[in-house]
Amino acid sequence: MPEMTIGGKLRWNIQTMPQGRICNLYGIGIRCQIPGRLYQLTIDGKLQNRLHSLDEASAEIYKARMGIERPIYDNIPNTPIYPDTLRAMSLHAPWAYMMAKGWKEEEYRSKTTKFRGIFLIHASQSKHSDSVIEEYGLPKSEIESIRSSIIGAACCTGSYYAQDGGYAIHDIEQAVFFSKPIEGVSGKIQQFWEAKDTATIRAFNKAWMQLKAMEYGPLEDIA
Repeated sequence: MPEMTIGGKLRWNIQTMPQGRICNLYGIGIRCQIPGRLYQLTIDGKLQNRLHSLDEASAEIYKARMGIERPIYDNIPNTPIYPDTLRAMSLHAPWAYMMAKGWKEEEYRSKTTKFRGIFLIHASQSKHSDSVIEEYGLPKSEIESIRSSIIGAACCTGSYYAQDGGYAIHDIEQAVFFSKPIEGVSGKIQQFWEAKDTATIRAFNKAWMQLKAMEYGPLEDIA
């Protein structure tokens, strides 16, 4: 199924269909009632919603994707099962939460980065940005539960320096939020850091297993 772009941003592998065609994605049946448009959603054979845009269809399929059973972490190896290009980014917990949910599509740093590709989203212990919880109406208990955890992944697709603001902007796309945080992970100050000790390598391995189980789209670009 070819990838679609909406508003210049890559969305999950969704396509328009001939009128009347039905396809099944992650347990959700989608029927096209209007030529060239995803229109109706069925779950367990019952009509649930009407979809008038690919954006709406993308959101519903994303929810279904998140509902896939996650791997049980048995016999996690102490050596990497992920590519050596995988990195992580540490953010204060509220910002990490918003990024993993796909609500924060830019990250502001002091320097640009040459890094491009998949990175893990790590929520630090710091409470310096906790005012954001109330400001944006975020769930406080959930924010507390993700501190010192890898909570999702995303892709860095670009980085440039904003001359008028005096800071660098990283473009963040295709964020995913893990159903179960990978807890007890210490972060790093570097913009994109790698796992160097056994405990962190094991945490990266767990994250990689989740991404594989979710059939995370950008994995297809990794040989």
